[in-house]
Amino acid sequence: MGQSNDSNGSYPFFGKIIVIWNYNAAKQELTVSGTLSGKQMTSCVLKPGNKTGTITGQNGSNAATVGLDANFSTDQLAMEASQTDPQRNGSGNSGF
Repeated sequence: MGQSNDSNGSYPFFGKIIVIWNYNAAKQELTVSGTLSGKQMTSCVLKPGNKTGTITGQNGSNAATVGLDANFSTDQLAMEASQTDPQRNGSGNSGF
């Protein structure tokens, strides 16, 4: 996958946060966004020269942050998620 093909996918956290990613192989750009209990979170574009970022969102009293780190050599996206209500933290990896 990854370097020769466009791809997309998603990764869930806590039943509340869904991280959504789309990879454009021609541009080597990984666009990452998400939803928090169905409400749109911010988005960011990762590329080989800028491989880390953060997306955030809020829905009522629950605020969420997902730290992102893309490895373009192995086509892996590492994610560190946290939310405030209830307080939870977790990490995950997804191929792109």
